[in-house]
Amino acid sequence: MANLFGWLFGAGQGAGSGGAAMAGAGVPKPVGGAVAVSKPVAMPAAPPAPTAMAAPAGAHGAANVSSAPTPTPTPTPTPTPTPAAALVSPGVASSSVAASSEVASGGPIGGIPGLPPSNAVETITVDQIKPFPTRLPDAELVIIQMFGGDNNLSAFVYEDLQEMAAGIRGSKIAVLGIADLAGKPGSIVEVTPDHGIQIIEEIGEIDTGDPLVLHAFLVRALKTHPKARKAIGFWDHGTGVFDETDSSEKIMTRRMSSVAREDRTRSRPARHLFFPKSRLERDNDTRAMLHDDTNGGVLTNLEAGAMLRAALKDAGVAGKIDMIFSDTCLNGMIEVLDEVADVAKVVVGSQDLEPGDGWDYKTFLTRVVAQPPATAEDWGQHAVQAFHDAYLPFPKKWPCTQGCFRTDHGITAAFADLLAACRKANGFAAFVYLDHARAQSQGFAQRDSYDLRDFAAKVAVVSQQGMPEVSAAAAKVVAAYDAARVHSITLGKFVPNATGLSFYFPASRSQMARDMATYERLVFARNSGWADFLKQFR
Repeated sequence: MANLFGWLFGAGQGAGSGGAAMAGAGVPKPVGGAVAVSKPVAMPAAPPAPTAMAAPAGAHGAANVSSAPTPTPTPTPTPTPTPAAALVSPGVASSSVAASSEVASGGPIGGIPGLPPSNAVETITVDQIKPFPTRLPDAELVIIQMFGGDNNLSAFVYEDLQEMAAGIRGSKIAVLGIADLAGKPGSIVEVTPDHGIQIIEEIGEIDTGDPLVLHAFLVRALKTHPKARKAIGFWDHGTGVFDETDSSEKIMTRRMSSVAREDRTRSRPARHLFFPKSRLERDNDTRAMLHDDTNGGVLTNLEAGAMLRAALKDAGVAGKIDMIFSDTCLNGMIEVLDEVADVAKVVVGSQDLEPGDGWDYKTFLTRVVAQPPATAEDWGQHAVQAFHDAYLPFPKKWPCTQGCFRTDHGITAAFADLLAACRKANGFAAFVYLDHARAQSQGFAQRDSYDLRDFAAKVAVVSQQGMPEVSAAAAKVVAAYDAARVHSITLGKFVPNATGLSFYFPASRSQMARDMATYERLVFARNSGWADFLKQFR
């Protein structure tokens, strides 16, 4: 098991943490505060320091195959960082360190409920949490990325890192990521303008579906650049509101591609928004958000929101970061927006399936460098417009959607008022109007996911004569939606009415019965009353 306690607090860089300290790296001064963190139990020794491995053939070529020797500990206290080409070198045996999900038995981290209680909790100050070594301690903008690549997307991780390196040249932008690839140990990767891509720590086999792993990484990453403006990104497949069924759910409060971008296929169609445990047990491919094929983990929406809140608190971050973004499919939903609303100022995501190779980070970051964002909204607008510009020349990759929305919004409250108007008018009769509008609204990937603005606009029209009060309430949902939207784009004839943000509306009672036990736990479902309304009238 990777020593997450040692990793989180930077204990024993090199042999102790399984990673190499960066020579001459500047370390930002931590901020003060206190945080409760559980001591994991009986942890074996961490793996030896990483060594350089074979480099890939080129930006879009297959990696060179070489016989890599077994890594040995580096005697120097500050060894040179491992070239990030190691991420794509084939044939390298992964670390013998086991997955970290067993840390759950250690109890709550950062005062986090939902995990087994433990007496092995010590109180430490935030000053004791050590940042990662960095080549750019004075970065002005930082992207903190979680690459869930222990699956069939492993090939694209290094390529996207290369795009990032190309996009941030001549800037004060840094990228800090946790990368988990199929058959390889997890790594902490840094991308800086002057030094390119470097592995700064190797941490053994990890489960990117485990919120404890991501929490440990994020706390140190946030501490590494305390003064920089930040964006946190999720990178993987996606299934709408993540995937809310996970048999090991933990709720916290605390190969290079040789095919040109334009010739690649779209992402494999995701299935349904939610799945029963029995289906997950027999089909791991249904697990999509930061899913880990080695360990079978998947990050649920509830886990993601709670993990992010805990990480910001435990890192001593006051207020919200600038942006949360999903380089995944189908996560441009009001349910996702509300789940992370107290973590970031804006959220960016796609309503539809993304093309197989996802975001073009060079296009995105080149825009950011040319026009540094003055606000979180500016940053989100760059991300959305860059997605449009990258895929506009390639119609075979359409449909494409992307949207950016403010987390301080009135959409959920307006939606609750709409449901109240429906109940007052005649609940069952009003539901007929809603369901009729749903059937005519813009949908995505043959899922129970519909464009929220298109739906509300259609409700306003179909109920205008019979239930004017419902029509008026629906119009207010549209107004709140427009006030919250920063920017959205759509490409392709199949998504003409996509406006950036979707919501869940089951098309049948049987579908609802399968999904409701997980859906009703979400912030939007509870605060809007939508889950209760569906259970009563669907």
